[in-house]
Amino acid sequence: MQRTSNKPITILLYLLSFIILWQCVKPITVLTILKSEKVFFVFVTVSLLLSFLRVPALINVTANGLMILYVLHFYYFQDQPFFSQVWIRKLGLNLQQNMGALWQGNLQSLSDIFTTFILFVLLWLISIALNHWLDNSRRFFLFIILALVLLSVLDTVTFYNADRSIIIVIITGFIVMGIQKYSQMSENGAVIQSREMKSRWMKMIAIAVAIIVAIGLTGPKFKALWPSPQPFLTSISAMGINNNGSIFAFGQRIGYDEDDTRLGGPLGMDSTTLFTVHTSGPGNYWRVASKTIYTGKGWKSGENSAVNLEGSYSRFPALPQFEKNTKVEKQSADFIFSSASPSIFPYTGQLTNMNVSGRHLKIDRETGRVTTSGRGDVHQETIRYLQPTFQIPRLRQIAVDQDPSDIRRTNLQLPRTLPERVRDLAHRITDRESNRYDKTMAVVHYLRSPKFTYSTDQVAKPAPNQDYVDQFLFESRTGYCDNFSTSMVVLLRAAGIPARWVKGFSTGTYMGEKEDKVNGKKVLRTIYEISNSDAHSWVEAYFPGSGWVTFEPTPSFNDPSRFTDVTEKGKTSAAANPAVSGGAANQGRQNQNQPAEAQTQKQKQKQPERDLKNSATELTDHQTAPHHGRKAGAIQNLNRPIVWWSVAGLMAALLILVILFRKRWLAWLYIQRQKRLVIEDRGSFHAAYRNLFRLLKLKGLERSGSQTLREYARTVDQSISGNDMLDLTKYYETTVYSDKKDLSIKEKRLISRLFESVVSRIESFSLNKN
Repeated sequence: MQRTSNKPITILLYLLSFIILWQCVKPITVLTILKSEKVFFVFVTVSLLLSFLRVPALINVTANGLMILYVLHFYYFQDQPFFSQVWIRKLGLNLQQNMGALWQGNLQSLSDIFTTFILFVLLWLISIALNHWLDNSRRFFLFIILALVLLSVLDTVTFYNADRSIIIVIITGFIVMGIQKYSQMSENGAVIQSREMKSRWMKMIAIAVAIIVAIGLTGPKFKALWPSPQPFLTSISAMGINNNGSIFAFGQRIGYDEDDTRLGGPLGMDSTTLFTVHTSGPGNYWRVASKTIYTGKGWKSGENSAVNLEGSYSRFPALPQFEKNTKVEKQSADFIFSSASPSIFPYTGQLTNMNVSGRHLKIDRETGRVTTSGRGDVHQETIRYLQPTFQIPRLRQIAVDQDPSDIRRTNLQLPRTLPERVRDLAHRITDRESNRYDKTMAVVHYLRSPKFTYSTDQVAKPAPNQDYVDQFLFESRTGYCDNFSTSMVVLLRAAGIPARWVKGFSTGTYMGEKEDKVNGKKVLRTIYEISNSDAHSWVEAYFPGSGWVTFEPTPSFNDPSRFTDVTEKGKTSAAANPAVSGGAANQGRQNQNQPAEAQTQKQKQKQPERDLKNSATELTDHQTAPHHGRKAGAIQNLNRPIVWWSVAGLMAALLILVILFRKRWLAWLYIQRQKRLVIEDRGSFHAAYRNLFRLLKLKGLERSGSQTLREYARTVDQSISGNDMLDLTKYYETTVYSDKKDLSIKEKRLISRLFESVVSRIESFSLNKN
C-alpha cells in the first residue's frame, strides 16, 4: 500500500516503530561493553527522524556517517581530541585490517572497533528499511516476528530478562498493524472518514490487544522440553572460542572465572547476586584463590595438588597468612549462596575452620582454592578466621633479601620474555626508597596516579606478541582490577619483592545488621551482598615477621584492611589502609564493624578514580570528577596544521559524497524548484515543463530520440501509475503550436494541479523504485 497522506498517523507509526526498535537495541547496552543508552537512543532517534523527513541521500549519509564517527570516538578514542588525525588514522587502519580478516572469513580476529562500526551501520540500515516496511503491512509483520525471535533468543541464552520487552513489542506491533489496516481500508473507500468510525476502530484494536496479552500472561506455562543452552555457551567461552574481546559479553562478562591464562579486553557488567555474608568482623575482601606464575599473557598455577582439608589448617602452605608481628582477632562468618553462584567457597583473613554441611572439602595446596567432592548445589558455608591488623613501623623495618628461600623461589617468578623496560620502570619507582614497605607503596602511588584510568569497557586487548603488563603500563594505561593488580605484582617482583596475585570478590553491598546465633550465643553480625559485579583481584606482598599483606593498586577500590601506626609514646592508633589513606599518616580510623562505615563501604568502592600524590611516606586522597579518559584542555592544545588537515579531509569526503550522489541531490533541487514555479503564462508553463523533463531524466525516465512527446508521456504515466503526464503534454503541445499566449484562470489551476500530481508520483516512484 502507499504511504498514507495523514501526517498524524504517519508520525504515530514512526513513534511506534521506534518503540519496537528500541526494545531490540536496549539489550546491547546490557550484554555488551557499549554501556551508554544515551548514545544508542540519540543515534536511533536521529536516524529514524531523517528517514521520516525523507531528506536527500547526501544529507542522510553525511549525518549518519558523522554520528558513527562520533560513536567510535566516544567508545574507543576518548583520550584523543575529536579533531585529531591521530585517532582517525588508527581507525582507518583498524577498519582496513578487519575488512581483510572479514573477507578471509577470520571472524575470531575481528576487533571491538570494527564490530561496533558494523553494528551501527546495521542500525542505520534498519532505520532506512523501516521507512519501506511501514508501506507494506506484510513486511512490517515480518519485522515484528524478527524482533520477537531476537528478544526470545536473548532471554533464553543470556542473562538478559526480555519479558517486559516482549510484551511491549507484541502490544505495539498489534497497534501498528491495526493502524496500517485502517489506512488501507480508508484508501480503498471501505471506511467512512468520521470520528465515530475511527473511535470504534481504535477500540477494537485496544480490545484485541488486551485479550491477546491477557491470554498470554494468565494462560498455562509449559515446562521447557530442551535443556538451557547457557551451560553449553559457557563451555564454549571457556575454551576460548568467544573469549576474544568482542563486544558481545558471553566470554567477557564480569564475574569469577577460573581461566586467567589470557587476560585483557573489555568486560560486560552483570549485577547477578551470588552470595550473602553474615560476618562478626568488618567487611573484607572475600578470597577464592591466589596464583603465582605470570606468563606474559595472564596467570596460571601448577599441577592441581588438592588434598583433604582436615586437621590443623596451618599445615597447608596456602592458608597461613600472618606471622608474629601481626595482631589478629578471631572472627566468624556464614555464606549463603544463591542458585547463580559458581562452585566456589570464599573465605577471608587466615582461615582456621571451614564447614559445609554434608560435604567433604579439599584444598589446592598452591592456590588455596577450596573445592568439594560432592555434587549438587551448596547453599551455606560457615568459616572461622583470624582478622589482621598490620603494624606499619614493623613493615618498614623489612629490607630486601630477608625472605625464606621457598618464598623467593615461588613469588619472584617472571617470564624471560618480560620487556626490559618493565624492569627498568620498577627500579625507577622503588630505588629511591630504603625499605620494603615504602618501595611497595611507591608502586601503589604510581598505579593510582593520574597517569592511569580505571575503566571496564574501554580496555584494549594486547596483540598476540605483546606482554600484558607492558601493554598496559606503556601504551593503553586504561584498565580494571586485573590490569592494575597484575602490573603491581610484576613491578614488585622486578624490584625483588615477593608478591602474589589474589582473586575473589570485593566487600560487596552493605545490607544492615542482624543478630545471629553462633555457638548458642546471640551475636550482632554485619550483612553484605556480593554479586558478579563485585568480582575483583588484588595484591599480596610478603613481609618477614608480618606475613602476607594486602595492597590495593586499583584506583576505584578501597581495601578494607586495617593498619596501625606506633606513636613515640608506644601507643597505637588505627590507620586506614595505606593504599588509600596514607602509609604513615597519623590519621585514626573507626572500627570497620561500625554501621556508619560499613554502610558507605560499597559507595567507596565505586567512587571515581582517585588522584593520589606520589609521596614516599604518605598518600592523600583527592577525589576527582570522572573524566572517562579525556585529557583536559586537549582541544585547546591542538596545533593549526592538524585542524587544517582534518578540515581538508572532511571537505574531500564531502566532495566525494556530492559526486557519488549527485543525481539524488540534483533531483531534490529540481523538485523544490518545481514546487516553487508558479504558472502565470505560456513562458512559465514551458519553463516548468522543461524543468520536469530534467527531473524525469535524473529519475531514470529519460526520453529516447525516437519517441514523440505523447509516446514519452504515456511511458512516464505507465511508470508512475497515472494519466497526468499525458494531459500535461497535450496542454504543452497546444501552447506550442498555437498563437495563444495567455492562459485562463481555469487552465492555470488545472495545469498547476497536473504538475503537483506528476511531481508527487515521481517522489513516490523514487521511494519505491530507486
